[in-house]
Amino acid sequence: MKKIDRLVESQGTMEQVKMIKRLKSSIALLSVVATLNSKNSTNASTCGVPNSHLSACAKLYLAVAYKL
Repeated sequence: MKKIDRLVESQGTMEQVKMIKRLKSSIALLSVVATLNSKNSTNASTCGVPNSHLSACAKLYLAVAYKL
């Protein structure tokens, strides 16, 4: 998520071109987190945070990443 925030801040610079190449790994990790909210783990949590909240945040950041 921090990488995506930095990417938004550096929009229009040469650094952004480099960061876009590294963004693929962030997308892969966020995709895994986005799948935490499944029917099998309805009430599960990770580090005290409900998986549904983690999944929602990951999906939001994935939407931003794909939009960029």
